[in-house]
Amino acid sequence: MGKAKEIVTRYGGETVAMEENPKAIEGTIPKGRLVILKFPSKEHAKGFFNDQEYQPLKLVMHRLKWDELTLVFRCQL
Repeated sequence: MGKAKEIVTRYGGETVAMEENPKAIEGTIPKGRLVILKFPSKEHAKGFFNDQEYQPLKLVMHRLKWDELTLVFRCQL
């Protein structure tokens, strides 16, 4: 997670939440780690996802089946 965190920070991102095997209250969610990241813009998030240093980490996540990704924009709480 250390290298990924460094890359997230480079694009102005921050970890909002992280949980190993979170429990769904209603409906279903994928098993495994859930990470919610926040970026200042869509461009920053895409920059992170497409960063050359992040590509090897994505391959590891695919092998571990940690490869589901959803981008949500303009979420106001």
